[in-house]
Amino acid sequence: MSDTKTLIEAALFIAGRQVKYSELAEVAGSSKEEIQKKVEEISNEYSQRNSAITITFDSKKALMHLRPEVEDEVMFMAPQTEMSQAMLKTLAVIAHDEPVTQTSLVKSRGTRTYYYIKKLIDMELVSARKHGRTKLLSTTSKFKEYFRLDEIPKISTHPPAEERTSRLENMR
Repeated sequence: MSDTKTLIEAALFIAGRQVKYSELAEVAGSSKEEIQKKVEEISNEYSQRNSAITITFDSKKALMHLRPEVEDEVMFMAPQTEMSQAMLKTLAVIAHDEPVTQTSLVKSRGTRTYYYIKKLIDMELVSARKHGRTKLLSTTSKFKEYFRLDEIPKISTHPPAEERTSRLENMR
């Protein structure tokens, strides 16, 4: 039988997602408190040896992933995304138009969209809340994390006021 730290490390590696301490406790046969302590130890070990792998965690869950500066250099080696092209397009529409009703999305993308929406909700990339007889769909904070959108500077779709004024004057 493997020790607790080894099982936690293996579970975080294989999951490829945020894992609740309750799940890790079940795998390792330990208490949530013990799991949290071991996660911190593993995280510190990676940090001390300047590993490409890091663990981010809070009071309820942990995630094993590559450090961002290393990830950029090796992403081309990653296997294809777990999402089909159609599911990615559905997610893109939700992200672009959010909040968007499920009804309008299905009308524009077809009935297979129900399946994609369910998968995106299961992946915690999209949230749905009741809105009359349909659902209102929006992206989640996990969506931003997954696609690393916090690192992308905001791009304004409108030029600065002085540039707009300059263009208008040139048109005269």
